[in-house]
Amino acid sequence: MTKKYDRAKGYYSYVSCSKYETDPEKGLPPGKAGKFVGVLPLSALQALYVLLDREYRPRWEPFMKHHVEIDNYQGRDGEYDQTVSYAEIKLLFFLRTRYSAGNTTVMYDSARRCYIWISKTTTGIDIEPLKKKKNPIPAAFISVHVIYKISDTKCRYVATTHAFLNMKDPTDSMLKILFRKRGKHLFENWVKLGTERIQKYGDKRPADNKELDTLDVFMKKYLPNEDSVKTW
Repeated sequence: MTKKYDRAKGYYSYVSCSKYETDPEKGLPPGKAGKFVGVLPLSALQALYVLLDREYRPRWEPFMKHHVEIDNYQGRDGEYDQTVSYAEIKLLFFLRTRYSAGNTTVMYDSARRCYIWISKTTTGIDIEPLKKKKNPIPAAFISVHVIYKISDTKCRYVATTHAFLNMKDPTDSMLKILFRKRGKHLFENWVKLGTERIQKYGDKRPADNKELDTLDVFMKKYLPNEDSVKTW
């Protein structure tokens, strides 16, 4: 799916040949996944901060048209601190708006020295007060972004998205268009917005950021003697 000159631009986009389960317990059919990899002229921490900074979120996602954060909550077993959010997305101009509510958490792998951002669709949340569009169509996602350090001014990312978009696409042609667009926007926005944020804030952490708070909780519970900023 990656075009000829995308390698020179610093990123690749792939779509899986196999189909994977999204949520069989809810009766969702298996679907294909997208994988996006690239190298950024940012440190790993700078890449993480701009990914999560709410000031840049409206310009970050090409499909997201509405986003509402809900308060942090602990998972049922208390293992990971999580945030919950509601989003509405417009995939293509001729498709109806989709929506999903998702759990999000951020972790740090001290062995591989990488940040891991995970988001998964959830249910059991009253979304009626959160809706902006009338009668949006439900969609389901599992999304992971992993950010590895290369140097103090460069990092590598691997992002995957597995989605049930609730649309008729027997040949996966629309899915490939969406994944190609997603890969291009992911790389270009990460570079553009990351550079803007560095010029404005340097390496300053985003204030009052619930997703970064989940990383703090993870570090305190599982890696109490380490600092994800200083273990590089």
